[in-house]
Amino acid sequence: MFMKIPKQIKIGGLWYEVKTSDYMKSGPNCYGEIDSLDLTINIRNNIHEEMQKQALLHEIIHGILDNAGYDEQDEKLVQAISYGLIQVITDNPYVFVNTAETEVK
Repeated sequence: MFMKIPKQIKIGGLWYEVKTSDYMKSGPNCYGEIDSLDLTINIRNNIHEEMQKQALLHEIIHGILDNAGYDEQDEKLVQAISYGLIQVITDNPYVFVNTAETEVK
């Protein structure tokens, strides 16, 4: 897949720092977490790169919902959307190619 893990990502007008770690506050079965107060996304570093990308997209969806005022979020729904989007992006990369000469941070 063409997506790479950036050091920063902008969600809803706010820049989030993206970190990788082998420790998640939410526990050992968690692949990523977002902190909307500290503006950080933490992705587990000891999982396959493809799972890291899915975890990043999953946390981005949480960030979008949080910015939209959804305090209560259905984890199964976020999971379904993130897996569905990863598949669409992976299977149709030509749709998501950035033709502008911009640099990923």
